[in-house]
Amino acid sequence: MRVRKPQGALALVVGLLALLAIPLPALANSTVKVMVVGKTSTLLAPTTVEIGTGSSEATTWNEVGSMPHSCPNNTAYQAIEKAVKGNWDRELFVSTILGETISWEPHEEYWAIYYNSNYGEWGVCSQAMKTGDTVLMQAVVSGPESEGWVPQSIPIELELVSPSNGKVEKGGTLKVHVTEWKPTTTVGVEEPKGSGHWVIPPSEHLNAPGYTVKVGETSAVTNASGEATLTLKKLGNFTAEASMPGSTENYSRSAPVPVCVFKAGGTC
Repeated sequence: MRVRKPQGALALVVGLLALLAIPLPALANSTVKVMVVGKTSTLLAPTTVEIGTGSSEATTWNEVGSMPHSCPNNTAYQAIEKAVKGNWDRELFVSTILGETISWEPHEEYWAIYYNSNYGEWGVCSQAMKTGDTVLMQAVVSGPESEGWVPQSIPIELELVSPSNGKVEKGGTLKVHVTEWKPTTTVGVEEPKGSGHWVIPPSEHLNAPGYTVKVGETSAVTNASGEATLTLKKLGNFTAEASMPGSTENYSRSAPVPVCVFKAGGTC
């Protein structure tokens, strides 16, 4: 008996069955970073965690008990839970995290959410994340309406310029540069209209003047170009960090960067 080749609709069915027989690769978990900056200190330096694919709900960091809200396990909600090991209120509008509580009343303070250094247009339960993404929970005071309610506390990055590896001979200098990501607005445009979702434009990438950069007991303030130079005279291993100490409106802090000061003829 001769077997005829499938044609038309029969050929399509056979082809689909063949595709179904091929095992599809499983979706992989994502690796993301979480940082938490309070009003006076960095509560959590950038911490890497693994989150899910979104195919199931977020779980507690140790998988004991359950979360109060049903959010996908590939969202910022899951990332924060794992990074702080459950030490937050687990609410959709966060008030308390790592022991620091911030409330809107009476000074219009809140925890702002920055995704990849941009002001968040989605809440923690809705913001899906993928490998390489970052989330910053930043204590802020709301800015004035005339300026788009942009807070002064924004993501900043400290870069070691020279030497770029942070290894400085005692008595030598360390040149740094500070960059800030400043939102133009925190409101944006509702797209599509009636959806309730407001699209916020990416933040401006600017030099950050006026920030204090501290390495151990040594400090310097960035100039208009966002640069500062520190002369390091004390031996040891330190971290460099940029901030505005004492500010009542700008709580921004850079992620700490390792710095090593070694004696002449030695190494780190």
